[in-house]
Amino acid sequence: MSNNKFRPPESFLPNTERTLVLVDWSNLMYRAWFVSREQPWVAFCKFFDMLRLCIHKSKQPGSPINVIFCGESRTKLKRAELFPEYKGTRKASKNEEFAAFRKKLEFYIEKLGYKLLRVDGAEADDVIASIVASTCHRCYCVTPCVNCDHALAYTTDVVIFSGDRDLQQLLAWDRVLIYRAPGLFVDKAAFEEEFGIPVKKYGVYKALIGDKSDNILGVEGFGPVKAQVAINANTVAEDIWELGGSEASAQFKLALALVNLDTKIDLDLSDIYVGTPKINEKELLKHLDKRILLEIKRFKEEF
Repeated sequence: MSNNKFRPPESFLPNTERTLVLVDWSNLMYRAWFVSREQPWVAFCKFFDMLRLCIHKSKQPGSPINVIFCGESRTKLKRAELFPEYKGTRKASKNEEFAAFRKKLEFYIEKLGYKLLRVDGAEADDVIASIVASTCHRCYCVTPCVNCDHALAYTTDVVIFSGDRDLQQLLAWDRVLIYRAPGLFVDKAAFEEEFGIPVKKYGVYKALIGDKSDNILGVEGFGPVKAQVAINANTVAEDIWELGGSEASAQFKLALALVNLDTKIDLDLSDIYVGTPKINEKELLKHLDKRILLEIKRFKEEF
């Protein structure tokens, strides 16, 4: 297990049949670009190197690795229909070099046999959430089960590669880990130690404190500490009403609708290739630098 020193040892279960890595495409792409943009070829190499390291740290001996790239909708987001100011503080990049990088990177991914999975109106987080919900087990019992028999039927480990903290609500499902480069894994136990609340309440927590990056206001009067106390004391509804009555209650309901991920998207994954990268060197060298090809080959070696 020395190759996976950052992955919690208890996450390696004997009945694992595969590990599925769900890549938050935009998150990884932006990260690669902004640390290497002075030399675009370096950004491509960085993307595949980060991906390679994720695979290296995630895999379990004897179990195959699968990869799915999840992207943003190219059409108007459903959340923007619910709240027009959603993500209103974010401005689309007009950098021509970045636009070219993004287009070429998607082209390279397709050349390797993969497909960028997008759903109209949905964010990448929702696509990832729906795959998790259809792949992993979650106990909805009022009193959580211990060694639930239903859970034994689920044999896929899921590693989400993203720095987006909204995805932490998916740690409520069994066998789910979040990987943050360059090697840190977050599991349910690590989350609950950091935030001091049950992971299944993370959506409530975010709805209370808001999220400036997505322009979600939250409920006025709540900060991280007050939200934590209210959640653990089970007094969220009473505290919201005491702070702002019906107006605060409406703020909370809207924020919760924006924060909660959609886990019910009907996805057909039957034609999605998820296996080892398909490398045709002669064909690839028509389109990319030899240094990028070298990183792609190193990425393939991890499968």
